[in-house]
Amino acid sequence: MISSLSSDTTHLMATEAYSTIVPLQQRLVTAPISRGTLSEGLATVEDVDEDPLARAFLEALRELASSTDPNATAIGQLIRKFVDPATDQLAFVKLEEQVAILQYVLCKIGPDDPLSQPVQATLMGTANIQLEITKWMQDICMSDGTPKEFEEW
Repeated sequence: MISSLSSDTTHLMATEAYSTIVPLQQRLVTAPISRGTLSEGLATVEDVDEDPLARAFLEALRELASSTDPNATAIGQLIRKFVDPATDQLAFVKLEEQVAILQYVLCKIGPDDPLSQPVQATLMGTANIQLEITKWMQDICMSDGTPKEFEEW
């Protein structure tokens, strides 16, 4: 018998970690930056600090904040249109890359920074899109290829 499945887990539910609610914003900020999302081999914020792409994006974000009132829409447009200075190609094409760079930015700026709220809103929206696409793909893979909407009708 597998011990993790056979053991009684009710005592785990009573611990403080399970009884407190952690807001999504806090979980997104504290989630680890996944390896290889910004550049090959980057795993920690300290490693990302050395990445010229991450520094260039943070500088572009600060320029955006100084020129206009920062909002989630402007940050979303910036992240989708940001070009890597080294390759002249779009830098953050995948949602995972966008989430990773936004997590990095949130780690670098403080909670009192005027960019904090719009970056959090952009991060939550991007993470939500990523979740919905993953869920949609899982639904498609688990079905016979017929969308749920067609079955319900």
